[in-house]
Amino acid sequence: YGIPQKTLFNLLDYKGTKPLTRIKTGEEIILQITEDGRFVGLRYAIDPTDTLVVSAEEDKFKIDHEIHNIEYKKRFGQAVIDSSLFLAGEKAGLSHALIMELANMFGWDIDFALDIREGDTFRVLYHEQWVNGRKIKDGPILVAEFINQGDTFQAIRYTDSDGNSNYYTPEGLSM
Repeated sequence: YGIPQKTLFNLLDYKGTKPLTRIKTGEEIILQITEDGRFVGLRYAIDPTDTLVVSAEEDKFKIDHEIHNIEYKKRFGQAVIDSSLFLAGEKAGLSHALIMELANMFGWDIDFALDIREGDTFRVLYHEQWVNGRKIKDGPILVAEFINQGDTFQAIRYTDSDGNSNYYTPEGLSM
């Protein structure tokens, strides 16, 4: 786009612009260039919640960050297993990451390779994370129930005062 090398060097050497040195193929940068080709700024989404905003002011740059709040939406999924946990999870609208989290939660109680039977069921309540009206990812699972060969297993997510989260049975036993 005709931005002088000196301007680019100064920009990449400026405090707060290090994320620009880690841009990968396929990522988008919004450049602001005047009609006569002068660089006046750019916007780069570092991640879904943080956008780097650079404004050029003569030989200096003004660096700002737009922080986007994450909105958490609760979602519910349930399924009856007719062939495999993964297929049932996909039918219930769960991502592969959520299905793996579900299997890990109950992994001490259920052997998912040998114990799963047609007719087993699960139910999960989980969060989806949204930023600016766009879903960015799933998780975590808040509450889950798995019925395996007639035995019911339940897990509840608890976060302590230090911010550490783990899963527990309704009786308070660690999963």
